[in-house]
Amino acid sequence: MALIRCPHCGKSVSNMAHVCPHCGNQITAAPPVNSSSNNLNKPLLAALAAAVVILLGLGFYIIYSSNNTHKYDRPITTTQDSTNAAQQQAGNNNQQGAARAAALNGLTEYTIESQQWGYAWVRSGTDKHSESNKVKKILTGERFYGKRMESNPDWMEVYDNDGNWIGYMYYKCARIPKD
Repeated sequence: MALIRCPHCGKSVSNMAHVCPHCGNQITAAPPVNSSSNNLNKPLLAALAAAVVILLGLGFYIIYSSNNTHKYDRPITTTQDSTNAAQQQAGNNNQQGAARAAALNGLTEYTIESQQWGYAWVRSGTDKHSESNKVKKILTGERFYGKRMESNPDWMEVYDNDGNWIGYMYYKCARIPKD
């Protein structure tokens, strides 16, 4: 219940009263509050919220796509400088290939045998039950280089494709690939 002013005497009267208790003058009903303006704001707010969500999504897409440029997205140049750079890179690759072949000398290429787990662990030590010495997971079918240890034939030393030592692996997890 709200209070309104009497149009004749100006004193406060209940909005439910039909007659002013102070002066006896008849009071006309106050016009109802227009709630249609609130109803008009709801679709406007919903449209504004949808526009903000769309703009945020578009912004994230632009940021994500600009950070994921691939080497094949770069333009190809055919200047003399790029030809010389390519020849120099090829020479470096040949030197790296020779160094890699020397590093892999005496190593055998293996894959993982485990069909049950789908991977095997390379470890920093030769304890296959220790959870704390896991270094790298090699998936079934993934190729790596290894050399069986003379001091403990159940274990092998594991190397990456560049001949860098990674750790140890239980020998029964590996097999020589059939090509």
